[in-house]
This record gives sequence, C-alpha cells and structure tokens, in this order.
Amino acid sequence: MIDHRPRQDQYRELLETDNPVDVSLIKDILDSNGINYYFKGELFNVIQPWTDPSRLMIREDHLERARSLLQSVKLRYWNVATARKGRRPDVPSPQ
Repeated sequence: MIDHRPRQDQYRELLETDNPVDVSLIKDILDSNGINYYFKGELFNVIQPWTDPSRLMIREDHLERARSLLQSVKLRYWNVATARKGRRPDVPSPQ
C-alpha cells in the first residue's frame, strides 16, 4: 500500500486564514499551477475559525513560486505567526 500523505518535514507554512472563501481561491490558483500543498486544520476551521485558522502548507521546492502566485491576490486572511513576530505576512492583506 502506498502512503500518499505528505511528509510534514517537506512542507513550510506560507499563511493562515480563517476564511473558507480564501481557502477555495488559493486551492484553485495552486492546483492550476501544479503547486504541491495542503491546508493544515482546514476541517477544524469550520468549527472554530478564529481560534484555529487553516494553515497553508507548501512543499519546500514550490514555496517561492506559490508565494509569487499569491502576491497579487486579494485575500481576507490574517497571519498570526508573522504578526506575533512583528513581521509582515508573506502575502499582503487587502488595504
């Protein structure tokens, strides 16, 4: 039996979102460009969106391409990980 689950050590977090519309839009963009990714906590986000946002995990060798694809997309996400560290998110939020 082949295990198709992604190895977590090969993936890095790009952003977090509590918005299911953002998740759908991001999936469309990444799927159409052949980017390997998964959303960590996507199903739990439906139950408690503000306490546990979905985390976009991108395969390391696709990270820069995914970042550039999502740079111009207007998302309604928030990025707790970078906000806590005083850095701005990798993908800009809407003005």
